[in-house]
Amino acid sequence: MGLQGLFVNYAATNRRPFCRQPHLTTRQGRGFVLVATLWVLLAMTLFISYFSELVEESQDQALHLKDSLQTRLDQQATLATLLYLASTRPMTYAGLTTPPYERKVQGNPFDGFDPFLQTSGELRLDGRLYKGIGQTNFRLQDAGSLISLRGDDHTRLKKLLDLNKIGEGHQERLIANLLDYSDRDSLLNLNGAEFSQYSSAGISPPANRFLVSPMQLLNVLDWNRYLDREQFLNLISEVTIYVANRENFNSMTKPGMRTIGSDGIDIPAIDMIQQHRMTESFSSIGEVNQLTGSLIPLDPFVTPFFPSKYIRLSLQQTGLKQAEWLGITLTPDSRFAPWTIDYRFKLDAPPINGTVNRVENTVSALFH
Repeated sequence: MGLQGLFVNYAATNRRPFCRQPHLTTRQGRGFVLVATLWVLLAMTLFISYFSELVEESQDQALHLKDSLQTRLDQQATLATLLYLASTRPMTYAGLTTPPYERKVQGNPFDGFDPFLQTSGELRLDGRLYKGIGQTNFRLQDAGSLISLRGDDHTRLKKLLDLNKIGEGHQERLIANLLDYSDRDSLLNLNGAEFSQYSSAGISPPANRFLVSPMQLLNVLDWNRYLDREQFLNLISEVTIYVANRENFNSMTKPGMRTIGSDGIDIPAIDMIQQHRMTESFSSIGEVNQLTGSLIPLDPFVTPFFPSKYIRLSLQQTGLKQAEWLGITLTPDSRFAPWTIDYRFKLDAPPINGTVNRVENTVSALFH
């Protein structure tokens, strides 16, 4: 066999492998396309999952924003309605009347007729819970019957601190610090604190003016140190920045009644007073004495039973723990409206989940 035959045989032997090479390349290409397709599907799945979560989160935020806006609208509508009623409706011993003003002259007050006797459907100013607009609930409290943080006589405030288990030594210091914080001079009271004491403690100096909000107590030296959170919350609901200490048994709180006199009114008598004013009202100290069978240590000629011009309003949504508090002065020296909102702040409160009172005899269905 020559060289030519050898080349011919070699070519014949190797022909089939060279002919199958394009078929192998096609299978490899198909495998690459399959892997690439799987990667694309995986990327699309991850993107769709991320986009779905993003849409769901945006939807939740939109619903939360809608609920928050509706809550705010309900609160503002409730506030506006109450301010309107307080500005256009007369007061009785029982509280704020809701029907239109139709007081009829039934006689001469000097002949024994009392024009402020309870009618019907009054909004009570003793802090009871009412149903407002939407999911908003509200409480009205005659702030004039609370314990005042203003003035020089802090006898009832001291008794309130005692009810909250604040020791006598701490009571003296807290009240002295409050006096120094709110008076207009820089003279140091016994056990009190002025600029140097605040500077040493590293906090803002005293304002040397009356408090403009009950929460300002937290700025007074030692008040946030001697009172824990629960004690402070109990105290803040019983005090007011206004000239108060009016012993009005139609609106006084239970702790407030326990600070009257040297020993306070006993618990059974307070329970009878609160039960009576659920539907009725008092017009004289004699009625209170007759109901309780005791002698209340107050002057019958100066004890008030008519609401003051100061109102504390709290607004709270059903199921929520936080309430908004507002201090309102009616018929003040104002050029804008027959009321002034002196302060507003938010504070934790027990959630409202049960039945609340509904306002009756209103001229519209705004509270329903």
